Amino acid sequence: RSFQLLSVRLARRARLGFDRWHTMPASKTMKVMKKSTVMKATKKSTIMKAMKKSVKQGSKTTRKSSRIAKKGRSGSSKAASSMRTSRRPCLVILRKLQDLGVKPTGEARILMNEVVKAARSRQKEEAFTLLGRVLARVAVALEADVCQAQAAADKATSEHRDSVANLSSAEVALKNAKRAVLDSKVELKDASKTIGSEARGIAAVDKLKRSAANKVQMWSARKRIVKDVEEHTFQPLREASLHGPVVKKQIQHLRKVGQRIGFDEELMKIAPSVLQKELERRHTFDKFVVQSLDIEFAKRIRALCSKQEKDEKVLHESSSALEQKKEALKIAKEKQEHSARKMAEAQAALDASKKEAAEAKKQLASSDSELKRTMKGLEQARTRDSGFRQGPLAAYMKLLSEKGDKE
Repeated sequence: RSFQLLSVRLARRARLGFDRWHTMPASKTMKVMKKSTVMKATKKSTIMKAMKKSVKQGSKTTRKSSRIAKKGRSGSSKAASSMRTSRRPCLVILRKLQDLGVKPTGEARILMNEVVKAARSRQKEEAFTLLGRVLARVAVALEADVCQAQAAADKATSEHRDSVANLSSAEVALKNAKRAVLDSKVELKDASKTIGSEARGIAAVDKLKRSAANKVQMWSARKRIVKDVEEHTFQPLREASLHGPVVKKQIQHLRKVGQRIGFDEELMKIAPSVLQKELERRHTFDKFVVQSLDIEFAKRIRALCSKQEKDEKVLHESSSALEQKKEALKIAKEKQEHSARKMAEAQAALDASKKEAAEAKKQLASSDSELKRTMKGLEQARTRDSGFRQGPLAAYMKLLSEKGDKE
């Protein structure tokens, strides 16, 4: 309609303009023609925009009216269905049963189809009786579902409790295994320290033993030398059994040995003149000198024997200590080997405990998810059972009581 009005207006203006052009001068006519051309183009674009706008408004109006019509149809269909179901209460109860998500199977499904057929054929009594049988079977099935869900939840709870206990024991075992590894490391370290200490002790005792043995040999050699000088050099001179140049030679040897083993210097100066004399010519002083030489030899031999005995005692004690140190070193090495084996076993036990703890954690996570799933299933089963009892079953019992009251 707007398009037609615009066309009529444009035709009128065009007719008026044609009449004016015949009375206008040529220059003014050209200007007017240009102006009219521009106005025509502008008006044409305006007309196109108006047409598009009217088309859009018409489409919107059409869509709105179609939506209103659909709503009206759906509302009328809902009203009609509600009117139909209100006349058929068995179908209403079946609809509630379907809304709960309960899907009867087997014989209950067959009975439900028979209820629908009986209700549609207006056999109310038969439909009501069949509906009671359907609801009875559904109630039994829902109760069985609740019992099954409860059993599954109880089993999952027990498994979850066992998983928690297994994880706790695995963590305790892991803690003990870590402590055992640390203890075995400490024992191994102590055994290594003991081995080092015993080895150093063995070296020191062995050094002391060798020193004592060398000293014993030295004192024994000196004692033998002194006894040999006393027996083969001093005794012949003391008894004056030697004659000639041999005497001087023996006296020189005695003086050297005396100086070396520490005889008195004054005595060693006087002794050669006394020892050169024959026995008949030796007087009281000479005998005193000879006796002093005897005393010196005996004194030196006793001193050497004492030193030798002392070092022999040191040698014996060091030998015994060395044996003890070697035995202690052997024990320390055995302990080190035992500690090494113990640490290897503890490390293996630690690895096994770590694996068991990881498995226990994994099992706990699985049992936790299973527990949540079963508890959710139990809640859903209880909700379905409660909804069934408060919905379809309650409606059926209400109808049953109303029917009893009428009778």
